[in-house]
Amino acid sequence: MINSKIINGDGLVADVDNASGDETNGLIVATRNLKTYTPFTKFVNNPTYGQEMAQNAAFGSVVWTIHDGTDSAAADAGNCDGIGADTNKLEDTGQNFESTVVAGMSVHNTTDGTYSWITAVTDNEGLAVLDDIMDDGDDYVINPSWTFSEPVGTKWVEDNTAQFHNGSKSLYCTNPNIGDILQLQNVNGTDVTLAHCSAITMWIYVGSNWISTDSFSFYCHNDGAFIGNKVYLEDYFDFDNYGAWQFINIPLTDMGLTTETMDSVRIENEARGGAQSPTFWIDQIAFQTTGTSITYTLEPDAGTWLHVKAFQTTFVDAHAGTLSDGTMPNLAYNQILGMTPTVGYVYKRYAEGKSAPLNEARITNLFDLLSFPHSKITNHISDGTNTLITITDEYLDNIQYTLKSETADKITFTIEDKFDDLLNFRIAITGFVEQR
Repeated sequence: MINSKIINGDGLVADVDNASGDETNGLIVATRNLKTYTPFTKFVNNPTYGQEMAQNAAFGSVVWTIHDGTDSAAADAGNCDGIGADTNKLEDTGQNFESTVVAGMSVHNTTDGTYSWITAVTDNEGLAVLDDIMDDGDDYVINPSWTFSEPVGTKWVEDNTAQFHNGSKSLYCTNPNIGDILQLQNVNGTDVTLAHCSAITMWIYVGSNWISTDSFSFYCHNDGAFIGNKVYLEDYFDFDNYGAWQFINIPLTDMGLTTETMDSVRIENEARGGAQSPTFWIDQIAFQTTGTSITYTLEPDAGTWLHVKAFQTTFVDAHAGTLSDGTMPNLAYNQILGMTPTVGYVYKRYAEGKSAPLNEARITNLFDLLSFPHSKITNHISDGTNTLITITDEYLDNIQYTLKSETADKITFTIEDKFDDLLNFRIAITGFVEQR
């Protein structure tokens, strides 16, 4: 039996009594929702392109190689002719400089050993050179490999052939000490004007021991002085994905560099998390001269949390839809419908106010998407010419995650390839909005 009395300041009795039957004065208890949850479905969005991700974010054809494991890294080479009495020029009949060279690249006169750099590409057969180093009959190399050195430590190896992404050699690093530094310097210390470039890219292969508390910085120097700001390699690739080559794309804006002049890049071991530092290889370090990545974002509004339940990715392209017997979709695991991406797009999740992503993954084909647990093709339709598929990645109730506005949590998808080869490409995210 419940029997309780509450007396207020006026002496009025509120009687809780389920036995007496007296209902004259009683305590009334009401309930309300402590929090409200609203279902949501949103497409990731870019301020310029909206929700449509079938855009061209690929870099241009002219790549300014910094180092390729000392495999041939020349942008172009040949023998100078046609200058005559002109100065500050390089002419080579029958060349294709507009497809291979950009202003700012180094030029080495291999006949007399002098160096300068290109100030302009005048046409397919002609270049403007800062210094008057070329004469008819001189041999030249444009953008030769940068010089390898170790200002601190002895753990880096040039010309390693155990792993390579291109050619037959790469740069190898094994168990470096904290503070060990690799430096790659433009030949003869020749300056590079970064106004000609948009990003620095490279490929990395982790053999072992890279854990979450290991850290390697990447930064630039000019005449021995630090410029811009450091970035950290582990923020740009899936560092615990061992035994596979992975692409790293570092926009120069991330490094605080746009029009500055530099002459060398460095990689420094900043922190060791385990008993040993990682073993890894780096190949094809290069400036990209045109093109930029495009990032699409989902983040909670102020005062809300987003509880993420599922992703749905939709692709449409000109592609034959079914096999001849009609039993399954005609889809190649290493493509996206009719497209074969080179570097694809990158998923990142940021949480707890940290600048480094909590999770990330690079998607280059259907295999990458369908490798995630609970991922499946949920729709596939075709009219015989064009095909649409959707791939859904749905989280179980106990592994859903939350994006919190107060810690600037967000999800990003960054395309770095020529996705306008597809007819359509979108990513939708569904779950619940919690009003805080």
